[in-house]
Amino acid sequence: MKISVIQQRLSFNYDYRKESPELEILRADAESRLDECFTMIAQAAEEGADLAVTIETINSCLAFGDTRFKYADIYEGVDGATVKRFSEASKKHGIYIVAGLLLSIDGSAYNCALLFDREGEIVEIHKKVHLPAGEELLVSAGDRFEVFPTELGNIGMRVCWDMQFPEAARELALGGADLICCPTLGWENIYGLSRAYENS
Repeated sequence: MKISVIQQRLSFNYDYRKESPELEILRADAESRLDECFTMIAQAAEEGADLAVTIETINSCLAFGDTRFKYADIYEGVDGATVKRFSEASKKHGIYIVAGLLLSIDGSAYNCALLFDREGEIVEIHKKVHLPAGEELLVSAGDRFEVFPTELGNIGMRVCWDMQFPEAARELALGGADLICCPTLGWENIYGLSRAYENS
């Protein structure tokens, strides 16, 4: 199995403490980042990847700390255009994708990892459980750790801060996970290695 880590940075061109850019301008920046992500997914598929994993909140249009908008009001739901693009990309390229996305679900915003199969179907959605200080002001927390059978093996998902806690990875390992996919904006070289070592 070949896995591609789609490595991008969330680069916001404003300081929310001093500037208040219009939401449409910020959304255009986010769309440009998504375009780059899909280009990288296509490249990964051409190079034989079976699975591509994006960074966390790849569709984010607001700098962390910019609380002018309620996330549940500005981010799409599971039936939105961004999720559809990921579905189409996984089907077009015939690969699994784990996409780190901010989504509005049942009136609340969540920091999610979505697993798409080769046919573009959503296998499952993991909602980030552990929210670091300040993030709870923006999104709601998930409440479960699950393992999903696929042709690639049993896959568990985490999002960023979930990886900091040994118990979260241990629960997935005890649930039969062969692989844990974790969209994140950092820490993977510390906590990712630790969780893998602890769980063999």
